[in-house]
Amino acid sequence: MEPVNAHEPFPVSVGDVIELEIHDQPYGDAALGRFSGLAVFVPGAVAGDRILARVTEVHTRYARADLISVITSSPDRVQAECPLAGRCGGCQWQTTAIARQQTAKHRAVVEALRRVGKWEEPPVRDIVPSGQPWKYRNKARYAVVTGAGGTGIGYFGTRTHDLVSVSRCPLNMDRLGALLDAAHDLLINDSRFEDLRATTNSLAGRTSAATGETVLRVAGRAASNWGAFAGALRQRVPFVSGVVVAGHPRRGDRVVWGSGSLTECVRGNEYRVSASSFFQVNPYAVGNLVETVAEAADLQGNEILVDAYGGVGLFSFAFRRDAARVFLIESDASALRDAKAIADALRAENVTIVDGPVERAASRIPKAHTVICDPPREGAGPGGIHALVSLKPRKFVYVACDPASLARDSSFLRAEGFRLTWARPLDMFPHTYHVETVALFER
Repeated sequence: MEPVNAHEPFPVSVGDVIELEIHDQPYGDAALGRFSGLAVFVPGAVAGDRILARVTEVHTRYARADLISVITSSPDRVQAECPLAGRCGGCQWQTTAIARQQTAKHRAVVEALRRVGKWEEPPVRDIVPSGQPWKYRNKARYAVVTGAGGTGIGYFGTRTHDLVSVSRCPLNMDRLGALLDAAHDLLINDSRFEDLRATTNSLAGRTSAATGETVLRVAGRAASNWGAFAGALRQRVPFVSGVVVAGHPRRGDRVVWGSGSLTECVRGNEYRVSASSFFQVNPYAVGNLVETVAEAADLQGNEILVDAYGGVGLFSFAFRRDAARVFLIESDASALRDAKAIADALRAENVTIVDGPVERAASRIPKAHTVICDPPREGAGPGGIHALVSLKPRKFVYVACDPASLARDSSFLRAEGFRLTWARPLDMFPHTYHVETVALFER
């Protein structure tokens, strides 16, 4: 990004209307054009567009602007499926053709590894497309905000805390959309539940593509009327299998009715997952992720495998027959409860669950031949990487949901003597800028 000369006046001011050629779709919520050398980011624009935009922010090295109109459309511009595209904050790239989205995601991984990770020619393989570009999400959460003007339910808007009312988001699976619509209507319009409106912070739905089980999880201050709400919800959506109220992380959720968990199926294994536990949100792409990790790990049956930040055990149980012994490291209480129950159900006797943060838990493991590291968005950081590398693995398989975090952590791995063998992006979140990446490091 070219800096603007600090001694020259800015070429734009807030409120200016400018004409831009959009030439790039970088990682993030906005496409990129230039005005008199200044980088201008415009949400909703598509690389190849010629547009009019109104400047909203001006910084030393860049500006942001809102799209006013498209003068000439890019060949990669498509009609959005949702009337809220660009407003709700969920589908940043919905007006971009899916092939162009995937090209941009691939490039984002390459550029992060090159610029941030300092790998001169990063060996990034072709992106794995999603099997289903619409109705792929098995989980969604609506915020509930009550103020002087009443109660609103929906997603937060783009880069704001303004609430955008949502009905049937095209990324959500049908049962999930129907569940959230019914819960939304009951909470807002049914006078029996006025007390719940003021005490509720969010409504989260979760459904299983494998079994059809569908659970509503509500969060907020204590209230006593959720039993009646669950009964009314069952009349609206008879397929609902459970209603739970979020509880303290260590104690778990309170089940109001039905079951607070559902079953996910991956690689022939059944995972009984609580509504509060993390699991991949795209069931149509999780198989691609597991098989890509399997290719990277290339287990021969005699290895000690460490699954760090392992959650409920997606990789631990998928690969338990491919390794001599598996250590699953996790610190989240809900995920730990689920992982222990899944281990019992699968009779996974060679899987040992280690409770605690990676930085401390790794010291309780004797050694590892292979590490799978699937940290949260911010990455493992130097502490996590050092703890895992101290186990002396030959292979380090990094699963990333943010290219910059992968790139930063890759530099720590290089300092420990690892080389980047290959990386492969996976498009698990179509119509958003997010991209999953599996990277194999060896030494």
